[in-house]
Parts: sequence; C-alpha cells; structure tokens
Amino acid sequence: MGRICGICEQATSNEDWCDNCLEQAKRMRTEIQKRKVAKQEKQNSGFKKGDHVVMHTCMEAEEHDGTVWTCSSDEYKLHKNHDYNVVMLEGFSGAFQTQYLQKVHFSYPQEVTK
Repeated sequence: MGRICGICEQATSNEDWCDNCLEQAKRMRTEIQKRKVAKQEKQNSGFKKGDHVVMHTCMEAEEHDGTVWTCSSDEYKLHKNHDYNVVMLEGFSGAFQTQYLQKVHFSYPQEVTK
C-alpha cells in the first residue's frame, strides 16, 4: 500500500509529503525569511545622530525599561566582519546593536484655539 501526501493527498514515496509539496514548503519558508529580514532592515535602517530610541528584546532592555536614549552617532558597522550595525547612545557605555533599538517619535498636541 502506497503512502498519501498529508497536504495534497497524492500518492508519494516520501514519509509525509510528496516532492511537490515539500518543494513548495521550502520556497515558502525562504520567502518568509526574506520578508522578515527585509522588515527588520527597514525597521532598523537609518539611525541618525539625534534620533530618540528605546531598547527591546535584549538584557539591557530589561534593566533600562522605558528609558528613551538619544543617538550620539549615525548608524555604522563596527567591524567589516560583523553582520550587524551599531550606534552610540548618550549616557551608554559602548556601541549598541541597532537590531535591539526602536525609534521613538514624539508628537505634541497642537494648541486648541477658541
């Protein structure tokens, strides 16, 4: 008795999925990963001196929860062999990886005129 693909229900010699469904799943995983990387790059690109940021999803974020930092440098690559960018923060010792920073945009209410 042959096996049946768990997705398309076609006959298969594989354990759970046919070759076509395995290939499609692989392409989908690749596309999802590309989109995640692009989103992260867009979100973290372009930190400039004077930008306000908060830390997230790192140990330092727990210690400095809610602290708004000011970038004291533009974003840059610390070392050519590193695959991440950093920025200097006022009052923080050393460079900080931008993947753990989120820009903060302040908006102030306009005065209400009568």
